[in-house]
Amino acid sequence: IATIGALAIREYPEAVAVMLFYQLGEIFQDIAVNRSRASIKALTSLRPDHANLLKPGSLHEYERIAPEAARPGDRLLIKAGERVPLDGRIIQGDSELDTSVLTGESLPQAVGPDSDILAGSVNGAGLLIMEVMKPYDQSSAARIMELVEQATARKSKAELFISRFAAWYTPAMTILAALIAFVPPLILGQPFSDWIYRAMILLVISCPCALVLSVPMSYFAGLGAASSAGVLIKGAQYLDRLSGIEQIVFDKTGTLTEGKFTVTEVIPAQGWKKEEILQAASMLEGHSDHPIAVSIRNAQVELENRQTTGTINLDASQISEYKERPGFGVQAVISEDIFRLGNDRMIAEISAKPDGNMSASDSGQHVWLLKNHEVIGKICLADSARPEAAEAISGLRALGINKLSILTGDRPEAAASIAEQLGLDSYHASLLPQQKVEKLEELMNPNNQNEHVLTMFVGDGINDAPVLARADIGVAAGLATDAAAESSDMMIMGNDLRKLVSVVSLSRKTARIVRQNVALTLGLKIIVMSLAIFGLGGIWQAVFADVGVSLLAVLNALRLLRHRA
Repeated sequence: IATIGALAIREYPEAVAVMLFYQLGEIFQDIAVNRSRASIKALTSLRPDHANLLKPGSLHEYERIAPEAARPGDRLLIKAGERVPLDGRIIQGDSELDTSVLTGESLPQAVGPDSDILAGSVNGAGLLIMEVMKPYDQSSAARIMELVEQATARKSKAELFISRFAAWYTPAMTILAALIAFVPPLILGQPFSDWIYRAMILLVISCPCALVLSVPMSYFAGLGAASSAGVLIKGAQYLDRLSGIEQIVFDKTGTLTEGKFTVTEVIPAQGWKKEEILQAASMLEGHSDHPIAVSIRNAQVELENRQTTGTINLDASQISEYKERPGFGVQAVISEDIFRLGNDRMIAEISAKPDGNMSASDSGQHVWLLKNHEVIGKICLADSARPEAAEAISGLRALGINKLSILTGDRPEAAASIAEQLGLDSYHASLLPQQKVEKLEELMNPNNQNEHVLTMFVGDGINDAPVLARADIGVAAGLATDAAAESSDMMIMGNDLRKLVSVVSLSRKTARIVRQNVALTLGLKIIVMSLAIFGLGGIWQAVFADVGVSLLAVLNALRLLRHRA
């Protein structure tokens, strides 16, 4: 409209200037937009284009298939430089994997037999044979790409406001320009050309492009910077909310701790052997992926004498009626006897009493083995804090987040030990999944329903799914269980808690840049509009001001791509 108006009043240089400088501005803006999208595009390139399915009985002959055609249990060949097509476990070969797109870690990860590998990683120089553990649509790469697509569609409050604002702002400015062009000349009897010129300046400077482009780009760049650091945020609305976090609550096992338990002691009841206790416990935990279950199975495998003798003779084929009870343990019928393996809550539920030699207190984790209603053994385990956890806690406090606590189903002694090691404010132990939700709600509303503390919860297990969904920001640590990942608002790939510090800092920087861009854009436009109405400016200045502020706002947003915690 401004170009047509300039031609109508024979201001040909101004007409050319409007066209030329806006075109140049769009070119620079396109370059900036492409830069901001680069990190997101890197994640969407995770999809492998093929998988090498080994023929039965062969280690070299293979058929090239689509990743979707592979099934759990299939053996795949991964050549040097190829992308891992599905989640699985290495059964032969040694190599190094580039997991930078998945986890943000720049150093290659050494892998060998029994190593778990993730779809989307890139193989180094070695030749690997892997067994598929999950179908493609449940793989880490497929899940991440789906979440990335969802993230770009979820807008922040600021983006939604700008969209609504632009919807009425542009027509309003057009009407105002028309009034300025025709009303004053009719009332004051002045030349139409002067007021049409002023109206054109108003049209040029009132263009909302700087706001409409820079605010979404700020969030897009923030999401891209987070993904480059190995943190996947599911939408701009969560990045926005993250900047105001006041309290962080952690799950313990596998989040603050390694989640790799070691069996430190097996205490049998009188008349039982350690080997019998460990074998029975291992059979009960045969179908569980819980860290304690894995540690018990590993300990049983490591026994030199795995053949039990004595009062029981367990046969794995005789297991039936298997039941997993979150917050308690597991139970099954073995050869017509009910065996249970669980925590203090489980033995209290059936009023079972351990022998005196088993009831001594310990600061670590332990589980009890019961045959029918008799406690026949105690297995003691140890877990240690993650090496980066203390540094992460210190970094969060440096950002002003001083309400840090633990919610766990573990014993109070184990929770107290970790809380003391890491310098956390409080812990809440022996909680069932529903009790975790209730305790979180209590922490979020400490005094009454009118006072709300913006709270983040960080966890990784299936039992954490309800509390992840309830928190203001739910964070799945590592490539967590499917339930935890689906319930969360944010995923930390690679399970490095220091990334929490980086992403909170990034969210605050994003919020600052959005405010800077809005203030800069509106401030400059108001100044130039005022000058235009009083006849103190020209189209040249308006073009330079509008294109210039758009470029400045875009470049300011791109600073987020260089963010370092």
